[in-house]
Amino acid sequence: ESFFYIVDKRLSEDSSLSWAARGLLIFLLGKPDNWSVSVEYLTTQSDLKRDGVRNLLAELIEKGYVVRHALRESGKIAGYSYTVFDSPQPPLPSPPKPLGPDSQTNSTPSSSALPTSRCDPGILARSRR
Repeated sequence: ESFFYIVDKRLSEDSSLSWAARGLLIFLLGKPDNWSVSVEYLTTQSDLKRDGVRNLLAELIEKGYVVRHALRESGKIAGYSYTVFDSPQPPLPSPPKPLGPDSQTNSTPSSSALPTSRCDPGILARSRR
């Protein structure tokens, strides 16, 4: 394992992120691809408590550097997995709204109207839980 890695300078200079969010992003990007994000673990690596780490993750999600995916068991959320990107991603399209009773048509939306995955093969992404 190497003690060095290369990070795009624009990450550390992205003024839309707080200093703490920049540090967390660089920390996450330095982890191996099979490493899983754990809020509990991140609290042991900083002086932040659980809510502080969650707030930083929320900031990175808002800015497009992290995507959070709900993990479900028996229809209930059992946890989350995170995908960390080295550049901000465009927001996912909103899912189509259900048709109301006053709607002119009762057809099901075509598959082209459904949201698509944000993971483009050309984008370097690190999947984390």
